Amino acid sequence: MNKAKKQNGFVRIVRAYFSDFGLRQITAIGLIVSSIVALVGVCVPNEITILVGLYLYAVCSILGMIAAALVMFKIRNRRAPQFKRALIALVVLIVVFALALAGVIVTHVNGIYQ
Repeated sequence: MNKAKKQNGFVRIVRAYFSDFGLRQITAIGLIVSSIVALVGVCVPNEITILVGLYLYAVCSILGMIAAALVMFKIRNRRAPQFKRALIALVVLIVVFALALAGVIVTHVNGIYQ
């Protein structure tokens, strides 16, 4: 009578997400860390912290765009769900990169002319 212990739903999701650890997971973790750093930078009066957060946003979004482009080049069928997911991720990460770049420019300009 060997009863297998039933796993928690959250544990199953986390194990499935990190089963093949790759560029997508590194990008997601980097975006979460950079959002925390950027939020701390908004609360702290110096500009270095928010610039670090925005630079991390830009770097992680570039990594995500590379990962999405690799998936799109690997899968040639445009009707495949992986291709569609990569296309949506690419568009979202382009927007995130543009916002991070605009934030860096505005923060630098405000820092220079104050």
